[in-house]
Amino acid sequence: MFQPIGLAHDRHHVDYSQLCTFMGRMILVDGALRDAADVVQDPELAPLISDEGPMPGLVHPDLLGVSADV
Repeated sequence: MFQPIGLAHDRHHVDYSQLCTFMGRMILVDGALRDAADVVQDPELAPLISDEGPMPGLVHPDLLGVSADV
């Protein structure tokens, strides 16, 4: 989603919603490589990635079964 330039702050202000943070799909958890999509859906591991709790259904159905090597 794109937001218009706001007038509430000066031009140097950056809001968290204006940033996009990229990460690799494979992450290291307790010494083992795990798919980030699996981690964020696991109730015990999700807090490693997000403070919003587990996110079931995060992966688009068309990507299910697609190798994490992609």
